Amino acid sequence: MIFASDKYLRLQLSLSARFSCLDFKWNEATKKVVKLRKNSNLQFKVKLSKVINLAYVILQLVTILGNDSTTPEKLEALLFFSMYAIVVALRFGYVGITPGQMLNSLDLLEQKYGKIYGSNMLPNRKEFLIALLQPVCYLSCHVIPVTLIVLLYNRPYQPPFLGSILHRNHGYVARFAILFLEFVTFTQVVLSGSFYILYVVFAGICSILKYSGAVFSSRPACRKEANILAYRTLHVATSHVNDCIRHTLLPVCIIGPPILQMLGSFACIKLRTEIDWPLFAVFPVIVLISFILTVMPLLAAGRIYVTSWRFMNQWRSNYFGRESRYFRRVGKSMKPLRIHFGKNFVDACTPLVVQDFCMRQIAGLLMYYNSYEM
Repeated sequence: MIFASDKYLRLQLSLSARFSCLDFKWNEATKKVVKLRKNSNLQFKVKLSKVINLAYVILQLVTILGNDSTTPEKLEALLFFSMYAIVVALRFGYVGITPGQMLNSLDLLEQKYGKIYGSNMLPNRKEFLIALLQPVCYLSCHVIPVTLIVLLYNRPYQPPFLGSILHRNHGYVARFAILFLEFVTFTQVVLSGSFYILYVVFAGICSILKYSGAVFSSRPACRKEANILAYRTLHVATSHVNDCIRHTLLPVCIIGPPILQMLGSFACIKLRTEIDWPLFAVFPVIVLISFILTVMPLLAAGRIYVTSWRFMNQWRSNYFGRESRYFRRVGKSMKPLRIHFGKNFVDACTPLVVQDFCMRQIAGLLMYYNSYEM
């Protein structure tokens, strides 16, 4: 796959098993990601944690809608609620083949292409940048929940968390019990969200980008039939990735982070004097992370389509057009690789369209807030 080592994948799955938040585990015997057994205790705990997360998100939404809070407090509550809601959608998200099956199929393809293309499969600078996200992601799974608990310890009634929902006159025992529940719940959110975003969406898209580069960098005039077979195999791998992420995982990644980006940007611009520290410091960080999560997978997916479309035209004009009728028909039947979300696919303009939408909505929020104040 795109990641040079499975060390952090194993660590992530091991930590997720302790908090019962993923349906997968690492099998040391086969060195693959496997799905939990249906009747195992861990599988039951994972299903229970999903139900608890969903119920907590619904409770947060009801609290936000029925609470007469100030605008900064409502925005703070909406920001945290959006984070929980995005991860709940991811946890209930995949349809079709499971993320474990997708990762294992990409691993087999990595080994096959490594034997065929050799040096063309060596990591480049962009892949090292992607691989750098692994330790950062694993470290964040420890740091972010602790940071939230410190914040809630200093602000025990911060909406939309349990401290603001329950009665405010609870003692120290109840307060620490609430903090413990928040720590466990938010750790499950961070672990689940980071796994699906990094190891499923990012890994699937970036792996296809890597393999397509290896296939297109070879010389089709010398190995025409072999490259046709390799490209068809790559099409099958792309279909596996699409089957895993197109229905819910990628749409959530396209919709969720822009919402966080819009809310965070609005808070940084308009409510910078009304939100207390250290809570305000969370907003620029969320905006930056949301921007990265929005742009990176879309750029990679758009590049897959553009690169494959360009090479398809080059192959058809330079090589297939001069050969027999069979190769001409094969060349015409070959379609560009596409990463789908829903019934649409990502092209080169999709990241710009999403960012343009975000900027327009931020401007609309600012104009509405100014007119509301007047």
